[in-house]
Amino acid sequence: MSVVFPRRNPTRKPVEALRAGYGDDYYICRFQEVVVLEGVAHFLHEEKPEVINNHILDFFHKFSASSSCCVG
Repeated sequence: MSVVFPRRNPTRKPVEALRAGYGDDYYICRFQEVVVLEGVAHFLHEEKPEVINNHILDFFHKFSASSSCCVG
């Protein structure tokens, strides 16, 4: 099997390259959000369920604005 192996550019981060090539709406670029919660340990969904649910719903709403998804 012969597959072209593109060399990685060490000066450019992969998400930046995808964003430059495909735009901000490319699905990988839309998954790049970090949420840090204070005062929780391993079981986030049990310790702060409302906070977790709100973050999940915000994540779904980010996509439903551009599609016909029916998330409440």
